[in-house]
Formats: sequence, C-alpha cells, structure tokens
Amino acid sequence: MNSKMNEAIKSIFNGLPDLPPETYFQEGFFRDPARTINTDDRYFLSPADGFVIYSGILNPDEAITEVKGKKYSIQDIIRDRNYNKRSLVIGIFMTCYDVHINRVPYDGILSYAEHEPLETNNLPMIDVENNIFYKENIELIYDDYLYLNQRVVNKVYSPGINREYYMVQVGDYDVDTITPFHIQQNTAVYQGDRFSMIRYGSQVDLVIPVANDDELTSLVTAKEHVTGGMTKIVRINDDSL
Repeated sequence: MNSKMNEAIKSIFNGLPDLPPETYFQEGFFRDPARTINTDDRYFLSPADGFVIYSGILNPDEAITEVKGKKYSIQDIIRDRNYNKRSLVIGIFMTCYDVHINRVPYDGILSYAEHEPLETNNLPMIDVENNIFYKENIELIYDDYLYLNQRVVNKVYSPGINREYYMVQVGDYDVDTITPFHIQQNTAVYQGDRFSMIRYGSQVDLVIPVANDDELTSLVTAKEHVTGGMTKIVRINDDSL
C-alpha cells in the first residue's frame, strides 16, 4: 500500500493494522459506529468524517478557490446568488473509506432543499481522493463537480445563537441519492444527531454567517482529518455561552 494512502486510511480507521485497501472498503464503508457525543454549546462539531479541504471567513461572492479560472464562492455552494452574508466556510471531503453518516454540528431547527445536477449526471470527485491518498504532498485538485453536482442544502436555525447555518451535501458521480433521515421539514435536531447519509466519495460544507470575523474561530486546517459529531471544528467566541 502506498505510504501516504496507508497513513491516511489508518487515520480514518484509528490505527488498524495494514490491510489491503479493498478490505478497509468492504469492512468500513457502510459502518455506522456508535459514538459518545460530548455536546458543548461553545463549539460546532464536525458534520462529517473526512479531510478538510478549505477553511476561512469570506464574503459571499469571494473566491474560496478557482476552478479553471472561474471563482467558486459561498453563493455557489448554497446555490443562492442573493446570499449576502460574510461567512465562515469549512469544506470536508469524505473518501470512500470514511463513515458516510452525517451529523448535526449545533442544535436547531432543520429544513432542507434538494438541488439537481446542473448537467445530466454528477461529475466524479476521484481527483481529490487520489491526491489525498497517493500524493506525498497533497495538492488538492478542484474540478467542475464543485459547481455542477447535485446537492442538498440543509439550513438550521439555532435559537441559542440566534442565527442560521448551513450544511451542504454534494454528491459524487456514483451517488444515486443523498438520503435525509428526517423527511419532515422544520424538525428539531440536536448536536451530534445523525441527520443524513451520502454514498461513496462526497463532500459536506459547513457555512456559518458572521457579523464580525472575531465571532467564530476555525479550529481546523486543510488536510486535517475530522470525525463527524466528535471533532470540535469551530469555537464560538461568546463569553455568555
């Protein structure tokens, strides 16, 4: 097994011994491990297992990254050209070896909207996964999937912090559907709850609006592996919490 891939898969599977990649895939993809969730209203927890591919506070139309000379912004993530809030955004790429059950980062009321691919089919995300596993120095490649692939935009209103935030699930080429666990809209959800599942390689972006850049602090950096419902990825800088 490639040393970089071995290291990455071990980080996903918490140090299991060397096994062929297909064994990890067969044993691991459909798992839904029991997790002890330590809720804490001072933090947002990770919505997904995976590797952080970008993190930062940006204007809504500012480029997170550029794809073939075209900027990719928060407005593109949530498919809303009228979105006008400066926001903290964290992108998490789920490899085919990661748990694909997604979890709620912070208590609130959940609603969602499904957006079909902008072309006939989803585009593959394999370039990102190959770079994570096979490159000694990961060079994350962003492709047109960021713009074009199907997504579910999950919006959560959190009374405790008096704001909405978003979890955007982006499907991969092999994904037939993104499956919400709560069919009814405007459902109460709690930190660490399972709320949905995506199959195979895919991506979840967390978007949190801010009035001032010092309201929130990202606790993760690019290339870091995080665990859904467990890793604290954002600190709320509010002494009243």
